[in-house]
Amino acid sequence: MKKAKTRVNYQNRLSRVVDYIWQNLTQPLDINQLADIACFSPYHFHRLYRGMLGETVKRRDPMSICSIM
Repeated sequence: MKKAKTRVNYQNRLSRVVDYIWQNLTQPLDINQLADIACFSPYHFHRLYRGMLGETVKRRDPMSICSIM
């Protein structure tokens, strides 16, 4: 049960990042800023983002995010 709650929590936090990316498509992505939005350290954010979305932030095409989330 705890793992399911943790996963949902992480998904919600990463959803905030995805929303930010969508709202700022013309801006360069800064991993430190994205990590702050998700309330993770940059290292932990990068690991979770890659693990849950399958790619790094710099390689992510915003159009493919909605198919994963």
